[in-house]
Amino acid sequence: ALAEQWDRGLLTDEFWHLLERTKNRKTVNAIGFVLYHQGNQDDLRRMVNIEKQVPGRGLPNAISWLRYRLSGDKTSPGPAALAPKME
Repeated sequence: ALAEQWDRGLLTDEFWHLLERTKNRKTVNAIGFVLYHQGNQDDLRRMVNIEKQVPGRGLPNAISWLRYRLSGDKTSPGPAALAPKME
């Protein structure tokens, strides 16, 4: 739903706790996709914290691409892996 209608108000503490607890990789990928396109520094920090607490959650690719997007460096080709996508 966030991919269709972006609403930062939905990114509550409960949202972030749910992302931390979910085991559904498609859900994690979809959220990573949206946050790569819409996220800010605070979202990046929260994603990094989740990945540190629960490694293997599926967020490293979205984290890399969000860092790249937020850097504003358009001369860089970006991370080696393809950008996050909606599955």
